[in-house]
Amino acid sequence: MSKKSLLYIIIIVCVLTSGFFLASNYRSSIEMKNRGENIVPSVKDVEDIKQPQIEFIKNMETDESCAGDPSGPYSCGDTCCNAENYCYSLGGYYNGTTCYDNQAEYCSTLPATPNFDGSSCVCNSGLFDNGACVTSCPSERPYNNGGSCSNTCPVYIDGQTCVDSCNLRDGNKCVSSCPSERKYNNGGVCSDTCPVYIDGTICVDSCTLRDGNSCVSSCPSERPYNNGGVCVNSCTLRVGNTCVGECPSSSPYIANGVCYNDSQCRSQFNGQGYPNGTTCHNSQLAYCKTINPSYDIVFENNCYIKNSDSYCLAAKGTHYSGGSCRSNADECVALELKGAEYKGSPDEKYNPTKCDSVADKCYRDGKVLYGGKCITYQQKCEEISKGTWKNGTCVTNNNGGNGVSGKTSNKDKDKDKNDNPKTDDVIGTDASLSDIVLSSGRLMFDFGTSDYRVEVSSNVESITIEPITTDPDATFVVNGDTKLKSGDNVFTIVVTAEDGKTTRTYNLTIVRTDRILSSNSKASLISIANHEINFDKDQTEYEVNLTKDEEELDIKVTAEDNLSITEVLGNEGLENGDIVTVKVTAEDGSYTVYAIKVNKEVPFNIKDYIPYIIAGVAGLLLIIVGAAILKGRKSNDDEDDLDEDNGKDKMKDDKKDDKKDDFKMKDNDDFKMKSKDSK
Repeated sequence: MSKKSLLYIIIIVCVLTSGFFLASNYRSSIEMKNRGENIVPSVKDVEDIKQPQIEFIKNMETDESCAGDPSGPYSCGDTCCNAENYCYSLGGYYNGTTCYDNQAEYCSTLPATPNFDGSSCVCNSGLFDNGACVTSCPSERPYNNGGSCSNTCPVYIDGQTCVDSCNLRDGNKCVSSCPSERKYNNGGVCSDTCPVYIDGTICVDSCTLRDGNSCVSSCPSERPYNNGGVCVNSCTLRVGNTCVGECPSSSPYIANGVCYNDSQCRSQFNGQGYPNGTTCHNSQLAYCKTINPSYDIVFENNCYIKNSDSYCLAAKGTHYSGGSCRSNADECVALELKGAEYKGSPDEKYNPTKCDSVADKCYRDGKVLYGGKCITYQQKCEEISKGTWKNGTCVTNNNGGNGVSGKTSNKDKDKDKNDNPKTDDVIGTDASLSDIVLSSGRLMFDFGTSDYRVEVSSNVESITIEPITTDPDATFVVNGDTKLKSGDNVFTIVVTAEDGKTTRTYNLTIVRTDRILSSNSKASLISIANHEINFDKDQTEYEVNLTKDEEELDIKVTAEDNLSITEVLGNEGLENGDIVTVKVTAEDGSYTVYAIKVNKEVPFNIKDYIPYIIAGVAGLLLIIVGAAILKGRKSNDDEDDLDEDNGKDKMKDDKKDDKKDDFKMKDNDDFKMKSKDSK
């Protein structure tokens, strides 16, 4: 048998076997189905059986065999039963008279339970009106009183429901807010008034802050001040909007019944308040008078006595004398045996040692005083002494006139104007001071003032006082205890001139205050007209470029603390490289110095360049002379080289001639030899 035939046989056997099993299974399923139909009735069959039974219960009569049986008058199969049990045994619903197979229909016949929720009879609303289940109460009985409709409520009404309590009620009704005619919540009851205070719409027993009987978060504008928790329209003394009996330490300065701290006081009165002691003064003059009652004028934020040297100096660069401010020159003229001019700067502190007498001025100018006038030594020699001026010497005439013999020198003519040396044979009588230097506090020294009053901070326990005498040969004694107590500490400085007789006394009062004085010595602005310096308060060095015609700077200085004092020094007759200083001195005496270096154009002056021109011309001449010498040497060297070359050539020619002669001689000798041989 071939393999192909065997394959066909296997396929046929598999097909037949599969068909046999399928047929067997189908037959078995048919038989099981037939057996099931004979055993389990259909739903329709059950209903067909049940319905006649229920209908029978509706119309059934008692069974005589069950008469008197406690189980019931009806026959339920082999037992006696009542209609209800029989109805239930059939899966029905009995309402006392009727058995129902439909539960929804059954529920509708029951009192107060008209609804069927799918599994049982219920009253979904939970509300009954005369035993009937209702969804809402009728108008004649509108209130839900525990699930029953009622026309009244025993306690309170919350909407349509009777309740035992309310958070807020108006009469017997619970409300979320009180009506306008009874707008206040008085312990949960709406009221038209409150017994004590009102906080918004709530009656309260106390307020943190109240305006009348109303609690408020802030006082209204017509009663802006808090006086012990009550809004009032005025206070005797207050801090901000709060009335106080006295100012606290944090705001100790009083102005117009208001307590201020330091910065607040300074910002008052158009930014010009002045704190001192316990008062915030509305003007600097008032502040000045607390320092010294004699102060009667303010100039550039400083306190002065109008009829004083210090004011005249600050205001006009002059001094007070004879009932008015007088210039330094006027002061010099007023001094006996003086009268020429003031040797120092016109706007500096007055110093009598800088007064030039007429004789001083004459001598400084290379002249001599004669007859109240300055004349030259030559004039005096020729016109007054009747002499002859020759080479700086006055030679008198033969008539014996009172001429000046010897040579006169003007060596002091260019002497520094600020020097005032004493000769060895003059004993000083100057008992004045030029300054008083303190280790703390601010003292603005004035030459004409002998009495000073300086404040220092409360933490300054001792002080050092260093007087500076005008005459370095003068001496001084300081009397007083340098260990400071609170309040006034009095010192005297007695200066004795070199002569040991002339004295002057200075009175100094150091006031140790009960506060810390300001140490702010910074400038908030330094500006220079027509010059930009990009000012920074922490930068202390600057430079400006000036034209050759500018001799001073137009400087404006504003101190960061308006109690600080500003000074500009060295701002006149400016030359290239000069330094102008701006000094800001704080209230406690500390200071900051800002330096402004001047770079100035140097005007062209041909005289300044003459030495360089001469040196240049001399150098040029040296170069020309040197070049000529070198050229001459080179010519001589060239001639020598030529002679040397000619000599060398001649020697070469001589050698050539010698060689020629040798050759000729050799030829002759050879010729002679040949001739001899031939013979």
